[in-house]
Amino acid sequence: MIEHSRSISPQRRVCVSGAGLAGVALVVMLVGCSLSGGDGSESMPIGSNDHAAIVRASRAMVPTPPWPAGDQRGMANTLGVGTWMRCAYHLAQDKSRVYELSHLSTNDMPQSPWAVPLRYEYPPTAGFPGTVNAWHFGERVTGEPGAQGTQMDAFGHWGYLDAPWNGTDDFPVDSVKYYGGYTEQEVKPTPTSPLRKLGIDQAPPIITSAVLLDAKSHLGNGEPMIAGQQIHSDDIEAMLSAQGLIWRGLLPGDVLYIYTGWGDNWTKDYYY
Repeated sequence: MIEHSRSISPQRRVCVSGAGLAGVALVVMLVGCSLSGGDGSESMPIGSNDHAAIVRASRAMVPTPPWPAGDQRGMANTLGVGTWMRCAYHLAQDKSRVYELSHLSTNDMPQSPWAVPLRYEYPPTAGFPGTVNAWHFGERVTGEPGAQGTQMDAFGHWGYLDAPWNGTDDFPVDSVKYYGGYTEQEVKPTPTSPLRKLGIDQAPPIITSAVLLDAKSHLGNGEPMIAGQQIHSDDIEAMLSAQGLIWRGLLPGDVLYIYTGWGDNWTKDYYY
């Protein structure tokens, strides 16, 4: 059970088939299947057009915006049998593999300036009188786990104002709006309340296909992209073309991974 106000830091695992197929599934952890290159014909046990047929069939099965009033899922509404079918194709290939994409979460990793380091306490093993049960717990005593490392849960935590705040007057909290036009009163009615709308409890399991684009090669010429360097839609199209993916493109419900090379700076002071 996930509290409405809790951000999660899922581990991310990716399965790859053939010349590099991956996608994502999130059920407390991200799992999946991603497509990084090739024409889709590698490692196809039934026929050379199977992958293209799956893609064509899935298009009609994946809903597209606009979403109805009151929606709390956004593009997660695209997830369902259409995206599951695309992902299942890759997972079923003989050369499918699973890769761990997460860094190990420790207090030695690059730290968010918005949250204190994590600290846990681990009490000794104990038991209940009259039973054969033994138990012990680990308890988080400081830090915000969602702010250290990867996370998802933005809809209910990031809002906007119709005009910039001047920084002098009190922050106009009652004027904040969120995804879908939800108001502060609907999302966080009191300063200490958890999310009443747009919480992580609204997110479905993310089981879909993903596309992995190599911006480190395309824009960085093999070096990590530099801080502030931008990626534009033309760059996306160029990378799709360079990796042999134009025939497919980006489909509704896809996850898009962009490899920038910034992870090469993991041990550098300026990483975060």
